[in-house]
Amino acid sequence: MGFDSQHRAYKLLLKQAGSYISSIKPGEFEFDGNRSRYLELGDGAALIFLHGLAGSKNQWRILMQAFGRKFRVIAPDVPGLCLTAPLQNSRHTFKQLTRWLDCLIDTLQLTDVHLVSHSTSAPFASVYCADQPERVSRLVLMSFPDVLAPTFSGQGEAYVKYREEVNFQSMEEWDAFFKRSFYQPLEFPTVMKRYNFDKFKKNQDLFLSVIDDVTAHQPLVMPRLRRIQARTLVLNGDHDNFSNADFCHTLQAHLTKARHITLSESGHMMVIDQRAKVTTAQNAFFLQPSI
Repeated sequence: MGFDSQHRAYKLLLKQAGSYISSIKPGEFEFDGNRSRYLELGDGAALIFLHGLAGSKNQWRILMQAFGRKFRVIAPDVPGLCLTAPLQNSRHTFKQLTRWLDCLIDTLQLTDVHLVSHSTSAPFASVYCADQPERVSRLVLMSFPDVLAPTFSGQGEAYVKYREEVNFQSMEEWDAFFKRSFYQPLEFPTVMKRYNFDKFKKNQDLFLSVIDDVTAHQPLVMPRLRRIQARTLVLNGDHDNFSNADFCHTLQAHLTKARHITLSESGHMMVIDQRAKVTTAQNAFFLQPSI
């Protein structure tokens, strides 16, 4: 099993490395006196990818190549959620992220945006679409974290446990936690695990405050779901330890134009576990005629 998990990890890294010699272009814009960075590929309708906690724009590189043939794909580092570029101040608020996303859309002069969110960015994306319906035409909520919605799902104890789990004290705890995010765990090189853990540890208090802030915003998120006018696709994996099918069905019931799909043999990191299924489901959703 050790060799297999290493082999799959290195195959992923090779694909990721190949994306660096593709046509994906880096870009940046100014927000609150700081440079906010993004990746861009293709032409057509705008498709924005938002990563979750401790992610980065680079996690979308392989998926960008699949969608860049039909869309203008933009993958930014999300302030407060990005492992390599956290917020300069101490608070991660939906109001602040709204200003940031408005700045990105306005700077790049985007219209008719398709917004794809994963994990911790999904609650924010929901609020953004509800409050600014003219900005977004399609919304994808991937692995919306039920543990961050204690007031909605009755999982207050799960939230407390989750927060304790992410208060990592060692690289081994970090590695074990993220291995549980995959259907089939990947064994990355130790130097890579050490680099990512050190980055997280450096900003751990900020990331924990992000979790607290997202959870505190849940009473604002759930009532807004019915106000979302954009057609919405809810995705989760059948082995997703942060977003179970029952919770996603409840999300779907609160959305007026939504479809829910559970991907088989997929964990929380469905973009890696089932990239082909994710691409197929989203392509069909984006290309479906508007009602």
